[in-house]
Amino acid sequence: MSFKHSQMANVTNDLLYFRKAVAYANTSVGVFGVSSNVFALVILFHSRLLRIPFVMYIVNIMVADISSASIYIYWSREFMMNDGKIIFCNFFPYFVHIAYSVTNLSLMTFATERFLVLNFPLKFQAFKRNLVIFFMVFSWIISAVVVIPEYYVRTFKFKCV
Repeated sequence: MSFKHSQMANVTNDLLYFRKAVAYANTSVGVFGVSSNVFALVILFHSRLLRIPFVMYIVNIMVADISSASIYIYWSREFMMNDGKIIFCNFFPYFVHIAYSVTNLSLMTFATERFLVLNFPLKFQAFKRNLVIFFMVFSWIISAVVVIPEYYVRTFKFKCV
């Protein structure tokens, strides 16, 4: 049994509608993620009690979440406006993986610090503010460097739609 041309066009249109629905869902999740993280950052920066190195790890994770959510918003807009074709489609996974890597590194540094503070309270003091800022900047730099091979593999092996 073979498809007629009109049946194939219906299947293609249904697939495009489904992809656009997914893009709308990504946009709504992205807008919610950006707005909630910005709201939390405003609260953290207005409260003097929360300006401690302990909270700076959470701020770094929030910035990474804002960047990945804003990338999803842009991706969804490009997807909807260009009928499923995405300009610079190889860059999106690169930047999203940087954000995920920053989140993981921040959580590992945070967990390591808490482990040392709780298990060795007399020998180890919590990280100071300057060291936490160094870890935050270093996590972004190392994430960008570590994800480069994945970007090159994606660029040369896979073609955009």
